[in-house]
Amino acid sequence: LTNANLRAVCIAQGAPATTIGAIANPSAQQANGTFGGNPNLGVEVAKTWTVGSVWQPEFVSNFSMSVDYFNIKVTGAVSSPTSGDVIGACFNNLSASSATNPACTSIRRSPLTGGLDGGSETLGLPFPLSNLGRITTDGVDVAIRYKRDLGFADLNWSFDGTWNNSNKFQATPTGLNRECIGFYSPNCNIQPEYVF
Repeated sequence: LTNANLRAVCIAQGAPATTIGAIANPSAQQANGTFGGNPNLGVEVAKTWTVGSVWQPEFVSNFSMSVDYFNIKVTGAVSSPTSGDVIGACFNNLSASSATNPACTSIRRSPLTGGLDGGSETLGLPFPLSNLGRITTDGVDVAIRYKRDLGFADLNWSFDGTWNNSNKFQATPTGLNRECIGFYSPNCNIQPEYVF
């Protein structure tokens, strides 16, 4: 962005002209956000499929093992844009960043400091709910069971585990399609690669 273009964008977002060039980062690195419901939300739609097998060998009584591959794709997921998506929609595409671009003007700065934090007068980043999200995940579930009579007691042993191959989240069609396995951030919930 040119300085004049960036200045015009910040003023259109509600920053006083006198604060341009001296706008501080949000305190505690946390911008204000505006959240709310949406009476027009629809249902989420998922396409899922699994394939698996169960093994119960005759030579080991009371033993079983199952292995299942799962693949899930959710479209129309109820979501709101992530912080990175909201900021990126305005500032990542230099040619689209303008004082009239709705992706820029939907961000509302403090009329006192020009920052994205402050009191109730600062709406900050907009996080409207929509059915524009997409989630895709796949992996393998394993379950092992073994039971044995020890004479004086029964031994029951079990193991359940999941290997998550991929878990991608895209909050909006223009947002990043994020791989969330092994990451935690405002953009991804905790999603470990292995679960036992």
